[in-house]
Amino acid sequence: MIKRVIAQNGSPTADWAAITEPMFMINTSQILGDELGCDNRDFSRLVDCVGKRSNNEIKILKMRPRIGWLPWGPVLDNFTKPVAEQFLPLAPVDLLDRGVLFHDKFAFMTGVSRDAGASIFWKDYVTVKDLEVTEEIFEKKIREFMKMYNYTINAQGIFDAIHFMYSPPVDPMNKTLLREAYIRLLTDRYYVSPIDKTLQLMLKNKVPTYAYVLNYTLQGYSLPLIDTKVEVGNGPISMV
Repeated sequence: MIKRVIAQNGSPTADWAAITEPMFMINTSQILGDELGCDNRDFSRLVDCVGKRSNNEIKILKMRPRIGWLPWGPVLDNFTKPVAEQFLPLAPVDLLDRGVLFHDKFAFMTGVSRDAGASIFWKDYVTVKDLEVTEEIFEKKIREFMKMYNYTINAQGIFDAIHFMYSPPVDPMNKTLLREAYIRLLTDRYYVSPIDKTLQLMLKNKVPTYAYVLNYTLQGYSLPLIDTKVEVGNGPISMV
């Protein structure tokens, strides 16, 4: 029934797109129980307690998962449902890898906005002054990122590599450049990397595939302009 898809700024292969580990779901539910004052030692009682809370009580919580970025997402049906009732029996990456979703007339387009990670960045800040990123804050954010994904083997080497990749090569103390670098790190981790993986799986299954990068440049406060630069790839992915 579906011949063409345009997926914007997101990927089914991202770790935040679906919950594929039962323990992640259980741990996050226990965190929610703690926040709401529910007994989380018995899962059935926890579910019953959370179910009695209002949407407003849950909505105001600022929960953070122990791993990753988002605490919630679609859950694989093979955790609890019999085969006949499963809508999402496998992780999206496995479905794409096996090519079970495609037919011979299917085509796919996806892409990313240049500063897609800015929305994640803004959630940690309250005032305009807080938007400044010093070198100290930049290094702190890298270490928080590493801790969130449990990068413990050769931690200093990983830190140095990330710092080298994203630290401004010119004027490394510049707060504006450091802020842009941190947003670029978030964009690559949560959007660009999983989108690239999705594109590779599409090509593996010989799906006609197109990719774009949206550049939006503010030339002034009163006249925002769209960057007109066009990039055309030489491979089977058409870049616009």
